[in-house]
Amino acid sequence: MRMPLPTKRPGGRDLLTAHREQLLEWAENYPPTFADKHALVSAEIARLEGRAFDAMQWYKQAIPHRLVYKTQFLGGLSERGG
Repeated sequence: MRMPLPTKRPGGRDLLTAHREQLLEWAENYPPTFADKHALVSAEIARLEGRAFDAMQWYKQAIPHRLVYKTQFLGGLSERGG
């Protein structure tokens, strides 16, 4: 079942796509902060468009990025004694 994109504004789909493209640019420059966010936005867009398989692939890509970042962050805190 396809669900409409959650926007009432004209051009809402274009706006979501533009945000995803901006996140992609940032993710290419600094993956630890933005790769998971790009993957999550891509997953949500795919889900809303009824592309469940694509959405699951994007979700699977987002999870490891987030876990690696949190592990590195927590490791840095423990090294500093914080």
